[in-house]
Amino acid sequence: MNPEAEEFGHGAVVSLKLTDFMQFNYVEFYPGATLNVILGPNGAGKSTIVNGIALALGAKTSVLGRADHIVDFIRTGCESATLDIELYNATEEEHNYLIRRKIFKGEDGERDKNHSKHTAWCLNGQSVIPGKISKLVKGLNIQPENLCQFLPQDKVHDFSKMNSKELLVKTVDAVGDTELKDDHKTLKELQSTLSNSEDRRQKKLNTLKDLKEQAVGKEEAVRNYKAKTLIERQMNLLLQRADWAKVDEVRKIAKEQQKIRDQAKRDVDAIEIKLAPHQQELKKVINNKSKIDGEITKATIKVKQIQAESRNRTLRMEEIPDTDLVNLQNEFETLKKRERTTNETN
Repeated sequence: MNPEAEEFGHGAVVSLKLTDFMQFNYVEFYPGATLNVILGPNGAGKSTIVNGIALALGAKTSVLGRADHIVDFIRTGCESATLDIELYNATEEEHNYLIRRKIFKGEDGERDKNHSKHTAWCLNGQSVIPGKISKLVKGLNIQPENLCQFLPQDKVHDFSKMNSKELLVKTVDAVGDTELKDDHKTLKELQSTLSNSEDRRQKKLNTLKDLKEQAVGKEEAVRNYKAKTLIERQMNLLLQRADWAKVDEVRKIAKEQQKIRDQAKRDVDAIEIKLAPHQQELKKVINNKSKIDGEITKATIKVKQIQAESRNRTLRMEEIPDTDLVNLQNEFETLKKRERTTNETN
């Protein structure tokens, strides 16, 4: 171990080795326990060292703003690059955390969208999955994606765009004080609750205002409804009165018609009383007529018989006594007179 290791904070960078990384063929870097400043002209590799630290700790290429794919950080003409970083372990005296990340190109220069397929990780000499490295880095409160803790040269413009609220959140995360984070989280929850309460209050006020406006409109509607109901009730009463008036009129007409009917009945009864004797005489006349009709019918039959016989006895007419012919003629005349009398009586 470094004799001055005890001055380092837990998780501090003790050493950095880059092999075939960007413009470096091989370089070793041993930072101090406190502030470190790297000086050099443009293109000397200052940003390369910063990029190496970030990628060795598992940062995404988008954090650096230099290249889109991990293989773009391999030195030109090489097939792979190796990043070795040593982090101080204040909890154990045996060894520090040794992280190795090897970046390699795909077959025939192919690039997979999944950057993990171009990377192999080792921790303290043993091959591990990327998640174990991320868990270790997070446990050491190293935040490569937090611009308040790690600010690449190509991300300075993004840092300048952060507002005060974002800076406060990132600063609290960078400090890593658990109690401060909890207090800040509680404060945000209270602020959110307050904002939500104010929003709910404002919504309720708006709702109350809308309900009041609706109530005003409904009051007018209620007044109109009551007025309409009153008018309808009055119309119904008037219609009922009109119906009763018609009923009364019909009753009056019925009474008058009943009087007329009663008078007519009385007149008919009186006429029937007067006609009663005549009806009896009429019945007698009708009966007499029926008898006469019967006698006429018999006489007619007898005449037809006589006529029939007369044809047969034409030659014998001279033998018939004159008295019989006279009697028959008289009888026939008498029947005719009775028939005329009956017809005149009817």
